[in-house]
Amino acid sequence: MDMDAANRLSAIAAEMGQLQNEIQEHRRVLNFLLRNVNSILSICSLLSATIKIYTIYMILL
Repeated sequence: MDMDAANRLSAIAAEMGQLQNEIQEHRRVLNFLLRNVNSILSICSLLSATIKIYTIYMILL
């Protein structure tokens, strides 16, 4: 393998490493956002249950 080919392969390997790092960082961000969405959904579910209970309570008064 000549020096140009070795340099190109080295550059490609470096670029692949950088892309893998970027993908990993994007995964971290997406997982963080997913956890936040799941937390919001849980809060909405609790709020919905609370409203239903309150509505039933008000009807029974």
